[in-house]
Amino acid sequence: MIELRQALNHVLTLLKLEVDLDLWMVTRVVDNDWILLSTTHNAYGVKENDVLEWNNTVCNRMVTQQGPNIVPNIAEVEAFANAPITQQLNIQAYVGFPLKNDKGELMGTLCAIDPKQKPDEIRNQASVIESFVIIVESLLQRDQEIFQLKAKLHDYMAHERAERDLGLPNAQDFVEILKLQKERAFHSGLPISIIMIDLKRFPAEHADRDFSLQCAKDGLISLKREEDILCKLSGDTFSLLLLNADNKFLTGRVVAILKQFQRAGFKLTVGAHVCGLNESIDDAIDKAKTRTFS
Repeated sequence: MIELRQALNHVLTLLKLEVDLDLWMVTRVVDNDWILLSTTHNAYGVKENDVLEWNNTVCNRMVTQQGPNIVPNIAEVEAFANAPITQQLNIQAYVGFPLKNDKGELMGTLCAIDPKQKPDEIRNQASVIESFVIIVESLLQRDQEIFQLKAKLHDYMAHERAERDLGLPNAQDFVEILKLQKERAFHSGLPISIIMIDLKRFPAEHADRDFSLQCAKDGLISLKREEDILCKLSGDTFSLLLLNADNKFLTGRVVAILKQFQRAGFKLTVGAHVCGLNESIDDAIDKAKTRTFS
């Protein structure tokens, strides 16, 4: 949330005092989006919440080990100098380190660029920068843990108002939870995804609709993670809100739902969408309904 941004801003301010490059950034990587979570004042004109293409960045090439973490003169590293982003921004010096979670998965980068070359002695600052990497990783990891805990709390609160038959949050709860989690995602850069499951036909061997809906609920619970939120909407429709889930994870979840339900004899359509940072709640839900698989 805002507290994360404030903490990251303070960290970058201190880091810039230690290692003086024009623009220091903390970024998130979500699919091919490179989201700037925090930036120092700079001559480039970039700012927080700007989104660039990850595949075009120098950081992408750093993460894939095409060059070192500290480059006083970017012209000396061909892979970096040829990154498409250098056509947009005048980058003469570069510093970049990956940010990973406790599972070793890439969250983003701590990086800096400057329109002027830097002396070779900047390489001696590696241990200082690595200390800041640890701090930033801890802040992002802590924020993600809070994110998941609050999701559980709102899931619990929604269950207090749950739909009578299935004991799940209802359509109104779904919208409220999505609004809250999307606001948090905006500040932390964590992706939020929506899956809509519309049951068209129940297995022939099921005794009645209620039994089929209970089976569907049980099946979806078996496929969701602890932090994900399952809701029962109107009619025979469920929704699944996936926290910290990019397009790759979302696609895998859709495939798993289709396979499991079709194998059980259900006929269904599944809609899915990764919410954009600046996208309205209504637009996100509409896109999840219209981008369907069956």
